[in-house]
Amino acid sequence: GAFYAIQGVIFFLGHPSLWGSILYPLILSSFISLLWFIFFLIFLLPPQYAIISYYLPNYLKTSYSLAILATILESSVISIIVALVLFLVYQVNLYNQVYKICNFKLSTQSTVVGSAKNTASSLLLTISVFVVSVPLNFIPFFGTIMFYLLNGFVFGWSIHQFYFDLKDVLFKQQMAYVFRNWVDYLSFGLVAMALNTIPILNFLFAYTNIVGAVLWTIDLEREEALKLYSHNSKKTILDRNVKALDPLNDVKPKAV
Repeated sequence: GAFYAIQGVIFFLGHPSLWGSILYPLILSSFISLLWFIFFLIFLLPPQYAIISYYLPNYLKTSYSLAILATILESSVISIIVALVLFLVYQVNLYNQVYKICNFKLSTQSTVVGSAKNTASSLLLTISVFVVSVPLNFIPFFGTIMFYLLNGFVFGWSIHQFYFDLKDVLFKQQMAYVFRNWVDYLSFGLVAMALNTIPILNFLFAYTNIVGAVLWTIDLEREEALKLYSHNSKKTILDRNVKALDPLNDVKPKAV
């Protein structure tokens, strides 16, 4: 999981043809995210410092550092959300470009419009989790860790929502698969969020994370074609050891 977040950066930098596709959303998301960061510094940093210092009165410097860290993490999540909102408009083009470069064709079972709607719903869930989990940062140290883990996992899941919808994978099936592979999704989400804490470059990384997620889908599809559909098997990557429907059973195997 974490490897794909790094691979997304390398792949994006190595293929200039992708740069133009995110130029406008990159500029816009950078501006919006900067405004949010300033807002967080002005309105969230002081109360977070006050609450943390209340519990750690003898460690004021540590309290201030924790408050700053919490503010940076919160603003990084906002950067990711802003990028995802704008990506709803550009995602089809970016997916197609990455697939074209990799000489890969995705067999889909859903419409692009329907997938975009479901991806928007997933985005609302991501935002809701973020809002609900913000108070965790008021708990010194451990609260910030929990905030990071929770939002990292949810982001790792949400970044594949468009892919799952194109494959017509229902929510229950997604949950079964994602929780069974929670280490991969958590590690991807954590690295993606860490990249988004880097000043200035975080706006770029919000999109390279998406590129990495697309590269991940290619490996998932290839794994299914080479392993799960060999010898006329009808099982899929989403129903191994799970009694569920076969959402991907129409994917055709590649010639080997």
